[in-house]
Amino acid sequence: MENPIKRKTNLFFSDIVGYSKMIANNESHTLDLLKEHDIILKKEINAKEGTIIKHIGDAIFAEFSSINLAVEASIAIQKELTHRNTIYRGKDQFSIRIGLHQGNVVEKDGDLFGNDVNLCSRIENIALSGSIAISDSALNDLEGNWYTHEYGRVKLKNIPIPQKVHRLYIDKKEFQQYRHEDVINQLID
Repeated sequence: MENPIKRKTNLFFSDIVGYSKMIANNESHTLDLLKEHDIILKKEINAKEGTIIKHIGDAIFAEFSSINLAVEASIAIQKELTHRNTIYRGKDQFSIRIGLHQGNVVEKDGDLFGNDVNLCSRIENIALSGSIAISDSALNDLEGNWYTHEYGRVKLKNIPIPQKVHRLYIDKKEFQQYRHEDVINQLID
C-alpha cells in the first residue's frame, strides 16, 4: 500500500445520458453501445495524453496534465459522438455529458480522492446531454479563446457552497445555436 500523495490536477468525468433506462430496456444492446463508448473515449483521452483512473459503470473518470488537453479531448469526444449519431438512428444512438474541473487530489493506490474529485463528479451531473460543463477555476486557467455561457452559481448535490459553472461549446456554430437564457432554462428543467 503506497503513501498518499497530494497534488493539483485536471479532472474529467463523463457518463452516458439515460444509461439506467437503456440497460433496463435492452441490456445486451446497451452493453454493446457501452463497449463502443469506451473505445471512443479511450482513444480521445489517450490522444490528449490523459489517463483513465477508472470506469464506474458507464462513467469514466480521467485526469490530464493540463486543462487545455482535457478540453481538447472533451471536444473531440463530443464531435465524434455527434457525427456518430448522424449515422445511427433511434436505439443505436447515445450521448454523454462531461464535467471538467481543476483542483487538488489525494492519490492513493492508483486512485484519486478528495473534495475536488467530488466537485468534478457533481459538475458532470449538471451538464446537459451532449455537452461539456466546466468549473470556473478550470475555465480561468484555460488558455486560448473558447465559447462558453455561464450557468451562474449552481448548488451541486452534497456540496455546501454553490459553484460557478459554465457550459463549454465545441465550436462557434454550436455556441451560436443557443441563447444564454435557453441554456439557463435547460439547466432548470
